[in-house]
Amino acid sequence: MLPPGHLAAGFLTSYGLLKLSNVAFTPTEAGFILLAGTILGAIPDIDFIPFFSSRKSMRFTDSDTHRRYITHAPIIWLTIGLITALIAPNSFIWVLGLLIWLAPWSHFMGDSLEFGVRWLWPLSNRYFALGKYPDRDLATEKTLIRHYWGIIRAYMTQSITFPLEAVLLLSAAAVLVKEFLL
Repeated sequence: MLPPGHLAAGFLTSYGLLKLSNVAFTPTEAGFILLAGTILGAIPDIDFIPFFSSRKSMRFTDSDTHRRYITHAPIIWLTIGLITALIAPNSFIWVLGLLIWLAPWSHFMGDSLEFGVRWLWPLSNRYFALGKYPDRDLATEKTLIRHYWGIIRAYMTQSITFPLEAVLLLSAAAVLVKEFLL
């Protein structure tokens, strides 16, 4: 998924959590939860910083993926989120704890459609994915990385994830319009 899809998934996760929690938050608290969830939906991709800076290049190598870093380990977000929720002194922190767990997991669900996530790490380094990006060999990936429009066009036309991402973006936009503009 591209960053806008991860942001939309995080936003929708935080919005759903707000609705399901049945807690009366102040507008400031609710806004903070929505913003935090939106950011947390994309935060596992912060690993692009060490991934590319360690290479001093924006190119991939044969066996590398940014998803090997700890920020793409679901167990880390589950642990931090549940510990936060369990020691929470109030309902606001409790919801934030759940959000620390669930918003990054919305990211992992998107990544699991085609690219794979190490759901069983540290017990296994295997990447689990429902499908495979068509014709996604390393030579093609290296060529497409040099031509960013090419990778976006290929993603839009060949990916099974792209239609879901479009639905997430439209859903997030609909919620924003319904809740905040009408």
